Amino acid sequence: MYENINILKFSMKNCQPCKRYAPIFNEFIEETGIKSSNVDIDEQHELASKYNVMSVPTTVFIKNGEVVSTQTGAMSKPALRKMVESFA
Repeated sequence: MYENINILKFSMKNCQPCKRYAPIFNEFIEETGIKSSNVDIDEQHELASKYNVMSVPTTVFIKNGEVVSTQTGAMSKPALRKMVESFA
């Protein structure tokens, strides 16, 4: 169902909202099996620039290689699910 979807979660080590969001995001990914990557913007600033990430946490939703949505701030599992289902 989610084979053509990939989610990038941009964060940084010393970001408290990122730390709170990480287990929620990881649990969602585990439940759905969606392909995902955790991107530390300090280590991969070029990738952050490519996706115009200005603050963290930022979640980038990609379908068939194209960005379909970018959300800044932590998201709940229901919000993540609703976002993915809107374009799945």
